[in-house]
Amino acid sequence: MFTLLTAFIATFVALCKGLMLLIGALLGGAAFLFLLGALLVAGVNALIQAWYARDTVGARA
Repeated sequence: MFTLLTAFIATFVALCKGLMLLIGALLGGAAFLFLLGALLVAGVNALIQAWYARDTVGARA
């Protein structure tokens, strides 16, 4: 009975560790994609602002 109980506990702990690893990988991947998207949006925004700044400087001259 004791062996069965310890085997159950060991299996439960191993499954919990695997689940925590999976959740961590998913959250890490989601955070990476969010950061990548934010950098892409910031880069495109900077390009658009530079384009409009160049056009307004050319229009004043």
